[in-house]
Amino acid sequence: NISEKRRSDILVSPLSQIYQRKVAIMKTRLKKLFFGGIGGIFIGLFFSMIVSYFYHPAYLPLHPLSPIGHFFLSQHVHVSLIMLYCLLIWFIMGAVFRWSGSFFQRDWSILRSVVSHYGVMILTFALLANLAGFFPREKILSLTLTAVGEFTLIYLVISGIIYYRTYRKIQKINSCLSSKS
Repeated sequence: NISEKRRSDILVSPLSQIYQRKVAIMKTRLKKLFFGGIGGIFIGLFFSMIVSYFYHPAYLPLHPLSPIGHFFLSQHVHVSLIMLYCLLIWFIMGAVFRWSGSFFQRDWSILRSVVSHYGVMILTFALLANLAGFFPREKILSLTLTAVGEFTLIYLVISGIIYYRTYRKIQKINSCLSSKS
């Protein structure tokens, strides 16, 4: 009887440890997504304040002439519900941007990581920027393409700087290792 209990403890203990580790990893990932979403809310709020200052006399969390802004205003949706909608879009944008950083922690080549990260980032940005009402309706295509171009240029510059810094660190490590040998 005692030996059967010990056998089940021996089997259950490693399984529960594995389960606990997986739960801890999941909690960490959810925290990162949550804080990424909160960051997205703050960035979206900042940009919406700038846009509202220049294009609308009273604060509106999205551009009043954007397709979604036009829809909300034509349906007489209360500003608090518009704000809730924008907060949700900004949260999703921040969480997806945070999640896409995990591509660099996978066992992928640098090229695959960068291309996957860029693809997710640009698609998320283009889609959610329009859903968030960043661009006015009459200029939506030109402003979206301009924003995508600017995003791509900034992405290339930042990626190039990070690649160059990493290359220099690796060269320094290699030279230190070769001098010790």
